[in-house]
Amino acid sequence: MVTITKVKIISYKKNNGFTLIELLVVIAIIGLMSSIVLAALNSGRDKGSDASVKTQLVGIRSQAELYNTNNNTYVAMCTTDPNIAKMVTAARAAGGGVVADSPCNSNANTWAVSAKLKGGGFWCVDYLGKSKYEPSAIGGSITCP
Repeated sequence: MVTITKVKIISYKKNNGFTLIELLVVIAIIGLMSSIVLAALNSGRDKGSDASVKTQLVGIRSQAELYNTNNNTYVAMCTTDPNIAKMVTAARAAGGGVVADSPCNSNANTWAVSAKLKGGGFWCVDYLGKSKYEPSAIGGSITCP
């Protein structure tokens, strides 16, 4: 006697889409990568702004010597020389600071200027040729500390 057994054939339907978990993992990875890129771009912007502040302040050194040659003094150079005033304003704008953050001090024989850096701290330039980072603004000083 022959027995016939029934064989159940299981057929799976082929899925052509992605599962919800796969989509969520991809979205999470893209979000993580974009946050890393944006952080790097912000750091680059700050460095660019800091470079602009330094360039403006170093330019003041040359302009101050021209002012001294013409006037035989540094007195009021920060306010009476339009080029120096523009450079101080540009450095202040690039650093995102206010007037108190970027003092420009001068007397008959000396001068000093500092401006806030976006990366933190201040950049100081003076009549001695110093051009350096400082943790705080120079205040009323006429030299870089």
